[in-house]
Amino acid sequence: NAAKKENKECYLLSNEYDFEKEETKCHYGLCRICQDDSTGIHYGVPTCEPCKGFFKRSLLKNQKYKCKQNQDCKLIPKKTKKCKFCRWSKCVSTGMSVDKIRVGRKPNSIKQNINNEYYSYHQTYTSENYLNKSNQNQSIVVLDLLREKSYDIFINHTREFEEQERRAFRLIESGYEPIVYEMTDQFLQILRTKFLMFLQRHAACMLEIINDLPGFSRLSKNDINVAIRENFFSVLGIRISKVRKNGETFLMLDENIQFNRQVQTVLMGLDVQNNLNKEHIKLEEFQPSERELALLIPYFFSTFTINVKNTDLMREINEYYCRALYHEFCLNKRSRHYIQNFIQLVNFMPVLNKMCLDIDLTEQLKNISLVP
Repeated sequence: NAAKKENKECYLLSNEYDFEKEETKCHYGLCRICQDDSTGIHYGVPTCEPCKGFFKRSLLKNQKYKCKQNQDCKLIPKKTKKCKFCRWSKCVSTGMSVDKIRVGRKPNSIKQNINNEYYSYHQTYTSENYLNKSNQNQSIVVLDLLREKSYDIFINHTREFEEQERRAFRLIESGYEPIVYEMTDQFLQILRTKFLMFLQRHAACMLEIINDLPGFSRLSKNDINVAIRENFFSVLGIRISKVRKNGETFLMLDENIQFNRQVQTVLMGLDVQNNLNKEHIKLEEFQPSERELALLIPYFFSTFTINVKNTDLMREINEYYCRALYHEFCLNKRSRHYIQNFIQLVNFMPVLNKMCLDIDLTEQLKNISLVP
């Protein structure tokens, strides 16, 4: 039983099914681009395999096409030499988009088989099976698109900390000595107010992130709220990772107040502060890339959100982002030992998130409606 539990402790993905091949068994009508037989919903639109491949290649290579006619060429099924300009225009006009990837779409019969075999647990983590061998049939292009989209979102929502990171390096180079604040009643009230304001800005940021990540916009407003709350401080830790150096936090709550270990202890308690510090020191030791950190955010949302109503959709989203994260590990030539220990570390994040949510300061935050 212990061995069985260990094998199921972490679920990333099964590779028993080739989802793209299974989808071809279903009937999706005609391709919206060339009127050939469609093999599935690709980038939000029913298309054939050649048109799907054309759209992927055009995106990745950022191709610019020209029409030799009047930009109204007929796109005939099975014809190998189609006008690329008109074909691309048709892809765009019919609504094909990276943002419309229907992450994890599978026929109900297949979905039920997978659910019966793999989803006996509410929480999903990294699978031992998937660490042993990857799915050779997985579409690398889709994974690359998810990686790039997640990375762009991560960069956009961590840009505000870049100057603070430069400040941290300057302080460390000059022999950093922590500021010791005088904790008067007035200053404590200022601290609480500033910290709560920062958390509210983070809540707004999380809403933008989850709405921009492909797949998550299909969740209901209530499920999005749940996902944000159940991963609130986990995602915060990822966002501010660049301002954590040498066991200290160089995040600035305003121009004068640094969220250092003294301030953290006062606001969150010594036990929470110690656990947070240990976790982030361990994370620093792994030296994850920015792209790996970026993919941790959708991984957190889809893996550790338990109380959503649409659990099937969340599991489907989880499958694709876990594949994307594993693909990133492979590109970075991470060892099996590295991946196992890294995932074991981040799987402790929900515990820290719960500890942070339980402190008195965040009581007001719990009552904020994150989605209007």
